[in-house]
Amino acid sequence: MSVSLSQIARSSRQVFRVHSAFIELLTQHGLADCDSLFDTQNGTALRRLKNRENWRLDLADHGQPRTLYLKKHHVRTLGTRLRARLNFAAPSTPARMEAEQTERLARLGVPTMTVAAYGERLRADGTLIAAFLTDELSGFEQLDLFLPRRFKRSNEPDLRTLVARVAAVAARLHRLGFNHRDFYTCHFFIHETHPGEFAVNLIDLQRVQRWPALLRRRWIVKDLAQLAYSSHPRLIGSSARLRFFLAYLGRTRLDQRAKRFARSVLRRAASLEKKHGPYRDWSSSPQCCH
Repeated sequence: MSVSLSQIARSSRQVFRVHSAFIELLTQHGLADCDSLFDTQNGTALRRLKNRENWRLDLADHGQPRTLYLKKHHVRTLGTRLRARLNFAAPSTPARMEAEQTERLARLGVPTMTVAAYGERLRADGTLIAAFLTDELSGFEQLDLFLPRRFKRSNEPDLRTLVARVAAVAARLHRLGFNHRDFYTCHFFIHETHPGEFAVNLIDLQRVQRWPALLRRRWIVKDLAQLAYSSHPRLIGSSARLRFFLAYLGRTRLDQRAKRFARSVLRRAASLEKKHGPYRDWSSSPQCCH
């Protein structure tokens, strides 16, 4: 489905945009404006942080269940209070950044989420609120959960296929000049469309950056190190990592330059493990919510 959004409301104090396919659904449930979407409590709270909440909304859509995921952002600072008092425009929020990055990458061929709506509003008391709503990736599962459920051995042919598909998505993102900054396996969502055939979608694009070519390598290494660090160690060993680098680089063998690149990624992954411990100790925490 296209992620192109239609503008519903825009002023110096607020923005609200919604995907045309979701206007009827959101209107039916009273969620077709920024305040209503932000204020709703009709769902399941998955995580509550100081300035952000993650919610699952289960809505009825023509008698059928429809699941969407909502991020709520809110902040009230001296700066936002001054903006409200002086009637200045609201600053850009994480919701707008994630929506715009998701739309942009989808247009460029990176498989990701469908944005249902997003909005931001600077309230009169100086509270800046924002909401980011996405459709469920139905049939998909986090890569960190999918791997141990689906595979028992590291040498299974289907696992090689999946490694190559993940590498292709990573390579597509990076060759377009972007880096993710949270490139952990919990942000890769997998759907086995047919036996041994996998769709791989990338989520959580709020922190995506784009750098000039000369400055890109450091951030790419950090991305791939996060992916290597968070990969299941029993299933993704040295052979699987080699296959990943070959697929990612589009090579049949690694030359000396490619080997240096791979070693820098793996050194960085090892430093992450030294600092944080094994990924399995924290990968199921709320930080990997939708």
